Amino acid sequence: MIKKGFTLIELMVSLVIFSFMVVTLATVYATANRFFFQQYREDMWKSRLTLSMKFIKNKLSAATEIERPANGAETNDLAFYTNFVKMPPGSTTYPGQGCAPTLGVSSQWHYFCVSANTLYYYTGNLGGVVQCPNQSAVADWIAAISCGVTGGYVVLSNNIYIPSNRATFFGRASLPSNTVRVSLRMLWQASGGFSSIARNIDTSDETYIVVNKPSQW
Repeated sequence: MIKKGFTLIELMVSLVIFSFMVVTLATVYATANRFFFQQYREDMWKSRLTLSMKFIKNKLSAATEIERPANGAETNDLAFYTNFVKMPPGSTTYPGQGCAPTLGVSSQWHYFCVSANTLYYYTGNLGGVVQCPNQSAVADWIAAISCGVTGGYVVLSNNIYIPSNRATFFGRASLPSNTVRVSLRMLWQASGGFSSIARNIDTSDETYIVVNKPSQW
């Protein structure tokens, strides 16, 4: 008994169907792959923005004196002290004089700044600080920092921009003197090889942080 095989037409039809299946599967895979990596990028950059904001909040909430921005002003850098207060209370002279309210705890300066869309953090100990009510002069530490150039920094995030509804990253305008506004925008732009397979990631976060500095100072 002779078994009948596939005809040429049947083979061609089968090949066409198989080709369509391969193309369909490849399209589904490529779409799923793009979605997965797009979601991964969004989650990564949004998480980085959230963590940066939490880091600033944790540091700033322990502040005892705000140096920049000045009360009623707005700036693109943030400078403050922990366990250090200006003397006399309410002094706006920089660097000025001051003292440490708590004995046995180091007095520190903290500095956040943005350069080339990168958010940096600097910190260090204040030397020669005496316990209140005595007071001593403070060194001009802000002038010694060139944001992103001076060493000793921590990079918190890249792709940081000023939100479209704000003019600065940090502000104390129209706020109690012990409150600081922090506004950050994360903008990752698809370019180069990503431009055809990815979407821009654009998200903003804003918070108001109350520090230990008494509002009447």
